[in-house]
Amino acid sequence: MVKIIVIGMFEQDRIYKILSSHSEFEIIGLGNDNYDAIRLINSRKPDVIILTSCLKSSEDGEIIPLIKSKSPKTAVILLITCTDEECIYRAIAFGASAYLLKDDIDALCYAVNEVHHGGRFMGVNVTTKVLPLFSRIVANRSRFVENKPQSVPKTISYVELRIMILITKGFSTKEIAEKLHMTLGTIRNYISSIMRKINVQNRNQVGVFVLKSKLLALNESDN
Repeated sequence: MVKIIVIGMFEQDRIYKILSSHSEFEIIGLGNDNYDAIRLINSRKPDVIILTSCLKSSEDGEIIPLIKSKSPKTAVILLITCTDEECIYRAIAFGASAYLLKDDIDALCYAVNEVHHGGRFMGVNVTTKVLPLFSRIVANRSRFVENKPQSVPKTISYVELRIMILITKGFSTKEIAEKLHMTLGTIRNYISSIMRKINVQNRNQVGVFVLKSKLLALNESDN
């Protein structure tokens, strides 16, 4: 049984109805704001917390690190109610386990199962918004060459760059392993190496690093 808390007024009734229709989910708390989130996290210790937020200011997302500090095993799903790229970019920087826009809400149950088992999830509409942003930052879509931008450590290998880009595009560790024809353990080792080299703590921060850096893109088909 996955124990879930839902925070935020946006579509709360609909979220409740969607989750309640699945016997493997148990909603153990509903709240309206960050205060309720902390109160319920402290008393209920949920497996998953779903936050709905407009993210118009950085303060809206700062609750996520606080939640993780109080309940490290709780996975955070962020349902972003705004659709502009700036909000989505800001949301990714906060380090949630899953990101959905309001038009992705039908994928909520899949997202809950994914993050509950340690995975990550990015809704189709989030990906659609992020990839054009990534494309504008990328200086060249041609095959990666040795002349890396200065912001990228010289120790980052070609394979590691491919993995970084696939992470940014929303691929799970398992999907990356299948795509690159490597074992799951090998990909995990690569990801650990990448995070150490660029000095980040999680996969979401790898994606932020890629988006912020003027990386050369791999000319490959990831669809």
